[in-house]
Amino acid sequence: MGNYYAYHRISTVSQSESRGLLIINNFCKERGITLAHDVFVDKMSGRTFDRPYYKTLKEAILRSGDTIIFSELDRVGRDYNQLLKELEFFRDNNIRVMIIEIPTTTIEMDFESPLHKMLFECIQNLTLDLLSVFASVENTKRSERQRMGLISLKERGEWDKMGRPHACEWDKFTETFERVLQGALKPFDAIRELEISVPTYYRYKKQYEQEHPEKISVSQQ
Repeated sequence: MGNYYAYHRISTVSQSESRGLLIINNFCKERGITLAHDVFVDKMSGRTFDRPYYKTLKEAILRSGDTIIFSELDRVGRDYNQLLKELEFFRDNNIRVMIIEIPTTTIEMDFESPLHKMLFECIQNLTLDLLSVFASVENTKRSERQRMGLISLKERGEWDKMGRPHACEWDKFTETFERVLQGALKPFDAIRELEISVPTYYRYKKQYEQEHPEKISVSQQ
């Protein structure tokens, strides 16, 4: 195989990165793995894959035969649909992905052996199949949350307050608003980026706060 690289992501600048780095460094030490570069770290939401160090790794550094190491699956990303596409990209470009919390992805193999190579491909495909199931479940849950949210609006007589139902896709608003909560984006810039009106932004904001009170309380700490 080629070079080894490692990547870690944390959601906010206030969140400690030390735990993930410790997991990666201990793993490399135990396996005798020498990284070709210090661990790449992004401090951004897992809902977006448009992260500077991740994009640099993916688009400019990783080559066929290389290996990329992650401590946990959600350090790669939290959107299962996009996560599936990312892992498919690595597979299709002959880049091995090791996720330390998923031991089957870290099995030592002799890639000169046809049997080991076949086993590795089976593990890759099994991991992708599982992610596909997770993505399907996540989509179902998201649709159900949206449906219940609309029903709740109707029951409270607030349906008209939502204005045009599709002024902005809910997932897109959620991703952008979480960047506002993290301090990475100002509300005015979010409004401009989403191309929505100020009243629409605050209606969506209110709905988000009702659905995710725990995230609001954390951002205010």
